[in-house]
Amino acid sequence: MMFLRGHSLLFVLMILLPGVVFATDISKPDTVVYQLIIHANADSFFVGLNDRYHYIASGDTLEFTERIARVTIIARGRKETAFSYSRAPGLVQTYNLWLEHENRPRRSRYMVLKTGDNVVIHTAPHTRILIDGEYAGTGMYRSAKPAGHYRVKLVNPNGLSRSMNLKLRNDRLTYLPKTVNSDRKTIMALSLLPGAAQFQKHQPLKGMSFQLAFIAGLTGSYLLNQKYLDSRTEFREIRELYRMAGSDNTAFELGEKMDEAASVVNRNVMVRNFVAGAVVLVYAYNIWDGNRPPRGGFEQINRINPWVDYQADTGMKAGLTYTRKL
Repeated sequence: MMFLRGHSLLFVLMILLPGVVFATDISKPDTVVYQLIIHANADSFFVGLNDRYHYIASGDTLEFTERIARVTIIARGRKETAFSYSRAPGLVQTYNLWLEHENRPRRSRYMVLKTGDNVVIHTAPHTRILIDGEYAGTGMYRSAKPAGHYRVKLVNPNGLSRSMNLKLRNDRLTYLPKTVNSDRKTIMALSLLPGAAQFQKHQPLKGMSFQLAFIAGLTGSYLLNQKYLDSRTEFREIRELYRMAGSDNTAFELGEKMDEAASVVNRNVMVRNFVAGAVVLVYAYNIWDGNRPPRGGFEQINRINPWVDYQADTGMKAGLTYTRKL
């Protein structure tokens, strides 16, 4: 009985095994492999195949099984380059590319692919960064956030703050290098405009006072100058009549009027010059006060270029292949 059972099981396996093998053979077709070698004037770069990006070194071989129509090259500091690809499977195709330098690196997707971040906020080391009211970091913030609009607020330990809007995209790095107070060069430039440096230093009342005083002084100087010109014209008319006087009595009367007109001219010119001098003093004081350090001192941050200097440690090395979906 045991013998029959063993032979029966063996008989069943002999019948089913060819079917299993046959099914296995037809379910695993031969894999079609495409091979692509890219040489470029960059040590390493991203190669986009459809919606997948591979980080490779120049001269590496890419192997892929899906059919693609377009290849995109994204390198640091270079313009995005794309070319069509329609080669037969099994053939190795080599491309030699010259990547042009990018004069507007803000358009590049390289940093987003390399670091995974789409926003970098750079401020003074002691400044707190708030995004939509939530604490995000101090001095430097970088992360990958969903695309959209955000409200960024920078707060100094001395209580001064600055708010601004931020628009993020998923495929672009947004770099925001801002401080609460401007640096010395910016303040020096703004001090040439009455009140502008004071507004920049978060002193709106002082800035408005300088602006009102300057505008009032210019307006007063203009009106007083017009009054002076009118009085001078009147004096000259009386003087001409005095020269043409036909009698002594008339000449005497015109002489007295001419003396009074001359006094009015001198008084008007003195008042005009006094107001004009006051305007000059206000403007000079505005420049001096504008160049004074703001509360908390001038902000000094070492400006970085994230597309050149900022490189987060992602572990990517030339010669290895990484795949990332943007």
